[in-house]
Amino acid sequence: MSEPRSIALIGMMGAGKSTLAPLVAAELKLDWIDIDAQIEARLGKSIVSIFAEDGKEHFRDLESEQLAQSLAKSPAVIATGGGCVLRTKNRDLLAGCRCAYLELPDHELIRRIGDGGNRPLLDANQLSDQISQLLAERTSIYRQLADCTVRIDKPEAPQDTCRRIVAALA
Repeated sequence: MSEPRSIALIGMMGAGKSTLAPLVAAELKLDWIDIDAQIEARLGKSIVSIFAEDGKEHFRDLESEQLAQSLAKSPAVIATGGGCVLRTKNRDLLAGCRCAYLELPDHELIRRIGDGGNRPLLDANQLSDQISQLLAERTSIYRQLADCTVRIDKPEAPQDTCRRIVAALA
């Protein structure tokens, strides 16, 4: 029997990775880790503050470190940041996981994100264009890494999405 592997939830900001990780973990009887929450706890400041005060590249360095540390632990369900997949190093690390891509259309992401106020890469005045641009940059990477894709076209209860993720991973 093969050794259990961690499961990474990947996808755009607003896809629900942080909400779904503990639900999927409970269903699979695994621990869960939220990369962004771990970074915030370690530094004692928000992701928005880290971007503003230390810069995007510093945040991406922290993200890579936290991902590597998280994957070195016992298998867990890991909520990644939306841009975590942009670095080759992170993609190499994620290749050792089972990746579930949470795919949402532009309109659903925009509905979930709201005004984008707590998202460092977004400006409320350009939200639609920025989401479209980020999706254009990232979608092929998400799809390439994905062991399964769970498409979320409309609002649904997190427990329902969790069941679909677990079924897709089975």
